Parts: sequence; C-alpha cells; structure tokens
Amino acid sequence: MLRTVGIVMTALAMVAAFSGCAKSDESGTASGQLTAQRSASAQTTSALPPSARSAAAAPGDPACAPDPAAIRNAAATLAPVTMGTATWQWSVPPVGTEPTVNGICSTLSAYLLTIHGGTASSPMQVLLFHQGSYVGTAEQNWNSFISADQSRTTADTVGLKYMIPGSCDACSDGTFYCAQFHWDGKSVQEIGKPPENSAGNETPGSTKC
Repeated sequence: MLRTVGIVMTALAMVAAFSGCAKSDESGTASGQLTAQRSASAQTTSALPPSARSAAAAPGDPACAPDPAAIRNAAATLAPVTMGTATWQWSVPPVGTEPTVNGICSTLSAYLLTIHGGTASSPMQVLLFHQGSYVGTAEQNWNSFISADQSRTTADTVGLKYMIPGSCDACSDGTFYCAQFHWDGKSVQEIGKPPENSAGNETPGSTKC
C-alpha cells in the first residue's frame, strides 16, 4: 500500500514539474516575441530619414498665424500725401483688418489704402503682403481710381484695375488699365504698367482692360 502511494505521489510530482516547465517556456516565448516586436519597431523608426521622423513626431507645420496688426502697422509707415500746400494723412485701418485682395495667408495679398475722408479720386496706395508679412507698396508713388481685378488674381498674383476718368470721375466713359503683381518666390514682379493719376498727371498704362 505504501509503495502504491509513493508511486502516485512521484507521478504527481513529475506532472507538476512538467507543467511548470511548459508555462516557463510559454512565458519565455511570449516575452521573446514582445522583445522582438519592440526591437523591430525601434529599427523601423530609426531607419526613417530625419524629416520623416519629424513628421511622425509633429503632425505638420503650424497654421499661418500672421500679426492681426500687420495691415495697420504697414499703413502707419507711409508718409502723408502732400500736394502743394495741402497734406493728407492715410486712413490707417484698425487691428484685425483683412486684405482687399486674397487672404492674409496667401502667397501674395493686397490692401487698398486711401486717405482720411477719401473719395473715388483721392490718393490710394496698395500694400502688399507675402503670407502675412509686409513686403512694400505696389508702386513707389500713390495713385487713384484703383480696384481689385479678381479675374486676374491667383494665390500668388494680385490683379488690379486702374481707371483714368472720362468726362467725369463717376462717368462710364473712363479708360481702364490692368496690371498684376506676382510673387516669384523671392520678390514681387510687376506685370503690365499701371497708369499714373498722381498729382494731376494722367499717363496711360500699358494694358487696357
């Protein structure tokens, strides 16, 4: 009887030992698989070029966020208009003003600026912006009768329409000229010569429209 009990206990001990070894092997295998997966993942990440790793870490460049006072600040840099003994101050727009042509984050946008209390024939200037940064005026001197020409405007080109009055400032017999201002990747290029309406001098432009 004692021998039978001993044989049974020995058999149970062998089963327990075998089970323990199996669990140990399974755990070791699972641990090895997880380690291999982590190692493979690390190798895949390190194999990416720096630009790809940056893109993975940061999902894209931040959105265009220009200074809300960009147009106001640009207008404030212009000298007053002087004709003879008369002087006019530019009508500096408030903070948050949007461009007249294109959005402020466009490759090129424009704001049509006029003087305080201005009318259709009053002096105007065109302020140009590249992705929210002021890059100067479209023309060295002020002009007048300027309006946006959306049909000749793209994301990197501002189209403008200029008028030389006919029989009166508001009459329909005026002559229109078109000009474009294009961002070439480094600076603004003028396409077509605008007319001149400054200081009472009227010189035709190069392209009628």
